[in-house]
Amino acid sequence: MFAFLFFVSSLLSSCGSLFCARNQKVVVNSGTPGAEISYKDKVVGTSTARVKLRKRRAFHQFTFEKEGYKTRTYPVGLKKRSPMFAFAALDIIVPFAGWAVYFMMDHGSPRTLRYHKIENAPALVPFELRNGEKYLFVNKTSLDIPKGGVTYVTYKGLKSFNRRTSGKGKPSRKGKKETTLVKDDMKIENTVLSDALNETLLKMKFVDTTGISMGYKNACYLNATIRKIKFHEIDYAYDVMTAHTQPNYILCAEVEISWELLDNYKQVIYSTHTNRRSDMFVVTISSNVDINKGTAALKEEVRRKTYATVKDNVEYSLLDVRRELRDKGYLKLGGNNIQDTSARDTSIVIVRVPPASGQRLNTFLKSAVTVKVDKGHGSGFVIADEGYIITNYHVVAGTKTVEVIFNDGSKVSAAIIRTSPVADLALLKVDKRGLQPLCINELKAPEGGTEVWAIGTPISLELGQSVAKGVVSGTQLRSDVNYIQTDAKINPGNSGGALINKDGVVQGVVVSSIVGGGTEGINFAIQAVEIFEKLHIQYK
Repeated sequence: MFAFLFFVSSLLSSCGSLFCARNQKVVVNSGTPGAEISYKDKVVGTSTARVKLRKRRAFHQFTFEKEGYKTRTYPVGLKKRSPMFAFAALDIIVPFAGWAVYFMMDHGSPRTLRYHKIENAPALVPFELRNGEKYLFVNKTSLDIPKGGVTYVTYKGLKSFNRRTSGKGKPSRKGKKETTLVKDDMKIENTVLSDALNETLLKMKFVDTTGISMGYKNACYLNATIRKIKFHEIDYAYDVMTAHTQPNYILCAEVEISWELLDNYKQVIYSTHTNRRSDMFVVTISSNVDINKGTAALKEEVRRKTYATVKDNVEYSLLDVRRELRDKGYLKLGGNNIQDTSARDTSIVIVRVPPASGQRLNTFLKSAVTVKVDKGHGSGFVIADEGYIITNYHVVAGTKTVEVIFNDGSKVSAAIIRTSPVADLALLKVDKRGLQPLCINELKAPEGGTEVWAIGTPISLELGQSVAKGVVSGTQLRSDVNYIQTDAKINPGNSGGALINKDGVVQGVVVSSIVGGGTEGINFAIQAVEIFEKLHIQYK
C-alpha cells in the first residue's frame, strides 16, 4: 500500500509542470501603425507580430522602430499563473515532508506561469523634425552628481515596480531594496553621451551637415549635465525559478538632467531640467555563465545595458527639451536673443589711411594682433592710430579679460567698446599710440578670383602672426550679413583676423571655415563694409 502511494504521489508532484506548456504564443502590438517589431535582432512583424515565446526565460525583449520616431524597447514577462497550475494543488495530499520539495520545485517552474496573450506596447514618440527653426548643436555633456546621487533599486516583479513607481495601489509585501552605488561626488566633462545627442539631433534635422550655419540667428548650442541617476532593476518575483530558467532581469534608468541653451557665441540664454525614466531593457545572462563568479561576458552585458538605459533616457529628455524650446520660441529662426548695442550709438570717426601699394606683405603683419581671452585666443587688426582694433564678437563673448599682443611682442589690456552679435564683430580699444592701421574697403565686395591673404594667429600663440594666400571664390548673403568665400587656409585662432588684398586693404574679417565631410578650401570672412554699418564707424 505504501509503495502504491509513493508511486501515485511521485506522479502528482509534477502535475503543474506536466500539464503546462513549455511555450506560449503571444500577440505583440506596437501601438504605432507601420512600426517594425524585432525580436532577437530579427524583424518578426509590422504593427503586429505573433511570436512563440519559450518560458525558459522570465523576460523577453522586443524592439519597435519606424522612420521619424524614437526607437522603443519593451519587455514581455511571465506574469500570471497558468490555469493548469491547479493540478499542482493535488501535491498537498502528500503528507510527507520529502514530497514538499517536489511541490516547491513545481510551484517555481516557469511552465506553471504564462504571459499575457496580447501585449500592447506604448506608442512611439515622434522626433518632431526641424521646421524652419535654428540649427541645434551639442556643446558639452557632463556628469556633476553629488555624493549619494547614484542609486540602485531592486524590485521583486513588475507588479511591485509598477505599484511603487506609479504611486497607485498598495505595494506588494516583497517590496524593494535601495542601495547607493557611488558614495563620492562625480564630476566628468565631455561624456560619450554627446554622440547620442548629436545622433538624435541629426535624425531631427537639427544638425547642419554642410557646416555653413553662420550667424547667431541661425544656430544654438546645448549643454546637458546629469545631476542624479537611479537605476531600477526588476527581478522575477519567484526566486525558486532561478533553478529552472536562464536568469535575466529588467533594467531601466531614471535620470535628472540640467539643460542650458546657448546662442551661437556660447552664451547661456535659457535653462531648464528634466527628470524622466528610460525604456526597460532586458539584461540577458547566458546559460553557461556563473553569476557568482562575475565573468567578463556578464560584466560586458551589464555595462552595455546600463549605458543603453542612460542613453535612452537622455534621448527622451532631449525630445522633451526640444518641445519646450519650440513652445517658448527660442528656436524661432531670426529671433534676437542678443541685441546689437552699437545700433544706438553715435558714429565713431577715424582717419582714413591710404592703400599701401607696393609694400611687402610682411609689413602688414605690424597691423595684425593676437587677442587673448580667458579661454583661448583669436586674431584682430588695427584700424586707427587711436588704438581701435577689430575682431570677431565670438572671440571676446563672455570673457572677463581681453589682452592684445602686438607683432613686436608687447601686450596691452583692451576694452570692448562695441559689439555686433548679428555680424559677429567687435570693436576693441587699447591705450597705445603709434600703431600702424590698415585701410578698409568701404565700397563693395572684391570680385571672384581676386588674390587675398589672411593674416592672424592660427592654432597656437607660439606660432604668432602668419600669412595664408588664397583667392576670392564668391560672395553670399546670410542672415542679413554679407560674406566672402575664399580658399585661403583658415585655422582655429584666425578668427577676427584681416583678409587683405595685395595693397593691404582689408576686404573682410575672417570668421569661419568648413572642415570634414570631404570639404576643402571653403572658408568665410565678413565683408569689410559690415564694419562701418554694424559698428557705426566712419571715415573722416
